[in-house]
Amino acid sequence: MGSEEVKPQPEVVAVPTNVEVLPQQGNVFFDRKQILEAPDEEVVVLYIPEWKTNVRIKRMTGEDAALLSDGPKNEGIMRIVAGSCVDEKGNRIFTLDDVKLLAKKSFRALGRIQTVAAELNGLTMAVQEAMKKV
Repeated sequence: MGSEEVKPQPEVVAVPTNVEVLPQQGNVFFDRKQILEAPDEEVVVLYIPEWKTNVRIKRMTGEDAALLSDGPKNEGIMRIVAGSCVDEKGNRIFTLDDVKLLAKKSFRALGRIQTVAAELNGLTMAVQEAMKKV
């Protein structure tokens, strides 16, 4: 038997299950300035029956998401809430100092916010699990 040439296999890149890979749309490419100026904020209003009020939940920026990356894992839900709840102008209403205070609030209410914030930010369970492994 002769030796067969082994061809290198292409690298397999895992794509999170919630990411939709879209085909290229024409020949439009933004430059740096256009990307930085492109509107990409979204706010959802959610009624929290435990608190008898509405809250505004926004798609987080990279800066907001940085709240999630530091700190104990048991603060995860409170950090998502702190990073995504905003006022009418889009400013966060909670700070990192509020995380421990949020921990004393209804877990069900926090879970409602976390569920919507996770969906709005593409943080499905599959993505969250994949992020833990990195």
